[in-house]
Amino acid sequence: MSFDSSKYRMADRLAGGALEDALAAMSAEKLSLSSISSRLFADYGIEVSPPTVALWVKALPSDEQTADVA
Repeated sequence: MSFDSSKYRMADRLAGGALEDALAAMSAEKLSLSSISSRLFADYGIEVSPPTVALWVKALPSDEQTADVA
């Protein structure tokens, strides 16, 4: 993931290093930003706003980018 901030790094630690995978899975489920925010809190204790979730999801590698690398 190209996104890097102290908030993201702390959240990733709370998620056991799996925040990118969790965000990708929730995004693939077509959850709203509010739902992702709520699920992050319920599953990992990560309290983050929907606008921050939007920044993180936007920074996820797209399928096209990962296909080019593979």
